Amino acid sequence: MPQAVVGFIAAIGVPGLVGAAGSLTFAGNLLAGAIGLGISAGINALFGQKASTLKPQDVKSTLRQSVLVRRKHYGRVMTSGGYVFYRSRRGGLYMVIYIGQGPTAAFREHYIDDRPVTLDAQGFIQAKPFNGKIQIETRRGLPTETYFSSIAAIFPAIWGPSHRGDGCISVAILAKGVKQEKFNSVYPNRIPQYKGLRDDGIVYDPRTGVSGWNPNLNLIYLDYLRNSDGAGIAWDYFDEDDFAVAADVADEILPTNGGGTVRRYHGQLSYDLTTEPADIIERMETATDSRIYLKANGKIGIHPGIWVEPTIRIHDGCIVSYEMSDSSGPLREANEVTLQYTNPLAGYSEAACDPWRDEADISAQGTRTIPIEAYEIQNHHHGRRVQKLKAERAAARWQGKIVTDLWGIQARGERRIYLEIAELGIDFEPFEIEDYQEDDDTMTVMMQVRSCRPSMYIVTSAEEGTPPPVPPSTEDEDLDPPANLVVIGSQRNVSGSNKVAVITATWSAYPDRDDLRAYAQISLADQNKWKPMTVAEDNLSAEAIGLVDGALYDVAVEWRKVGGTPSEQSLVENIAAVADPVKPGTPQAFQAPKSGLTVTPSARAANDNSAYISFRRGTSTQTFAQAADISGDLRVTANEVRAFADTPGNGTWRYWAISKNGSGVLADTPAGPITVTVP
Repeated sequence: MPQAVVGFIAAIGVPGLVGAAGSLTFAGNLLAGAIGLGISAGINALFGQKASTLKPQDVKSTLRQSVLVRRKHYGRVMTSGGYVFYRSRRGGLYMVIYIGQGPTAAFREHYIDDRPVTLDAQGFIQAKPFNGKIQIETRRGLPTETYFSSIAAIFPAIWGPSHRGDGCISVAILAKGVKQEKFNSVYPNRIPQYKGLRDDGIVYDPRTGVSGWNPNLNLIYLDYLRNSDGAGIAWDYFDEDDFAVAADVADEILPTNGGGTVRRYHGQLSYDLTTEPADIIERMETATDSRIYLKANGKIGIHPGIWVEPTIRIHDGCIVSYEMSDSSGPLREANEVTLQYTNPLAGYSEAACDPWRDEADISAQGTRTIPIEAYEIQNHHHGRRVQKLKAERAAARWQGKIVTDLWGIQARGERRIYLEIAELGIDFEPFEIEDYQEDDDTMTVMMQVRSCRPSMYIVTSAEEGTPPPVPPSTEDEDLDPPANLVVIGSQRNVSGSNKVAVITATWSAYPDRDDLRAYAQISLADQNKWKPMTVAEDNLSAEAIGLVDGALYDVAVEWRKVGGTPSEQSLVENIAAVADPVKPGTPQAFQAPKSGLTVTPSARAANDNSAYISFRRGTSTQTFAQAADISGDLRVTANEVRAFADTPGNGTWRYWAISKNGSGVLADTPAGPITVTVP
């Protein structure tokens, strides 16, 4: 193991890291045997009993422990972590927080004491009341990371280059001292409590062959099964075509009440690395209604959580024996299903779905509840679909066990069958297979089965229920977007005559409100890769520097309430970042001599800020605007001559030369045209 990893893990205090990872990998490889024996029984036998589920509140607090538990997150999550470094010196408090196993795709938002904060280019929070007193640095948890040199500079004896934290998402926080009268407003909890919203987990998508961040739960499931921080099963064991289909199912867009939509199976996964794989598999199968199984080709496949008509028919004549009970009446397992999930609308906290209830049966029999904890779910509609599946299975018309002759082998690897039992009036009705076992001694097949139907996968508008209310903020009304947003590009001297491009945004104050915070972001045009801009203390302007000279940018601004609830955005697009707005002069001494079939246009740059010359060619009837760029931008300095050899083919051609400065600003007029006939 690299020394950099050892140093960081030593700070975390995780002994036996290699052995722990190795045991998980070994256990994961045993899964191939388990899924051939019957999913539930096999997994529990190999991996042990399930551990407790991580709740949203379990991952939001910053922990101080002698030995931290290693964690991993997938999807869009809001979490904190545990201290791996905690020291004070020179009036400041220095902390390093281990967030989890990396990598994370992006840190989206930072919170200090539940207050959303914006960082400047150096990571300082400049907005009131912080005024630069807190600095936040982040590490994404890449395979090879960069150590926090700011910590090492103050504590060189105990922190240094060996504390890179390879593969570990981490945050370093510097909290400076403040005047006593400002202490409570800056540090209401005495020690700043950090949490962040991130896009965690890089997952492989077999549909594209590309790895990236994705909240698709079936892709997260696949990554968990393969990952050395998960079940650790070798990649070669998986049928990627099956998981590609399952990923498409998870991406399906479903309508919701009120005109909205939701993806069928999108969400998150958070777990301690000490959690038994059986627990994670059960949680993922609950959230996605998927089932992994061993295929005839020896690969691990997956049945996604949608209705697929059975193709295998088990007829009455091949059934050796059966034990069936009617669970649709008084013997049903439950008449109420409750579900706890993670609600992004309430700050990624725990929320309760509207209970799924059979009121008639509850009145007659009393309440029998099945509780579900499914924090992988992040949407009420998704939760209601999972509740309906559980309720339908708890009240199935028939459930029990059948034993067949060898005809039943056809059901190996199937999720559903059509079943006929004449004595019970079952006339090739659909049944789910919950367990499947073959007995070589008796030459029989045993299946645990339960009635099912297509409608169990459809939640109607009336069945969608009522989502839990979002915790109230100090205001109930929606915020209007920032008004009168104006975005302009300008320049700033940085040293001598050198300039850089600056983009500045201004907007109007919110009427009769001084408790709102403005949040401004900037992105290269049409790329949607947003970065925060530095917002002025008056909350009415923001600026961005360090831009790509000559590029176009989009700017978005929104208001945010104290709890972080945002307004709609105001957006201005395609603003040019221009460090040098002065147009260069027209190229001089323009020529286009011909030699055989070759035309060699040449020109001299003006004695000014010209940085490029390009040559264009058109037909005898085309204008400069219609002509084609034949040379691209040729780098020049003042008074430098550039030429370009062109073989346009036979005909009459027109040539021009145009100059451009370093910011991409073109001269007012080109040189030319010069008409040349070839040959």
